[in-house]
Amino acid sequence: MTFDLGFETEARKLRGEKGQGSMARRLKVFTWSDGFHVYTLASPSRAGALRTWGLARDLFKSGEAREITTGRDYGAALSRPGETIKRAATVDLEKAAAKGRRPTAPRGPSKARMARMAKLERELALLDSAHAAEIDGIERRRAELATEAAERVAIFKAARKALEKRLAAAKAGPRP
Repeated sequence: MTFDLGFETEARKLRGEKGQGSMARRLKVFTWSDGFHVYTLASPSRAGALRTWGLARDLFKSGEAREITTGRDYGAALSRPGETIKRAATVDLEKAAAKGRRPTAPRGPSKARMARMAKLERELALLDSAHAAEIDGIERRRAELATEAAERVAIFKAARKALEKRLAAAKAGPRP
């Protein structure tokens, strides 16, 4: 005589085996991914799979979870019903591109922003040329002032020399 405490019956149900007097539902294999891992589970129903995964949101409705009939984890899930098979997610870039997804356009500035930037660049160029013209004017004035200063120094030296001559003559001259 064998005793079944319920564990064996539940395991048989999950595996899809027929028990004594109870008709177990056929196991289905469900999978979903969070982007980092793929979770696969053999369960008789979608609701059971969601409960086992601990999810309240219906991932099947949103298309994030689905039933599978083949694949990498299908056999492993059937061999361990009710247990979640977790593995790292891999991305096949060629396969993803072949799905017909249109690549997202690189985000760039809007037309209005481009126009505003072009206007500001023109204003910047005008400012630079006006500044260069002012600096050229200052340099011209500086050269003119240098020339004027040199002329005034020459006039000063000539006037001083003349006065020094007159002073020397006055000092050397007859005394009254």
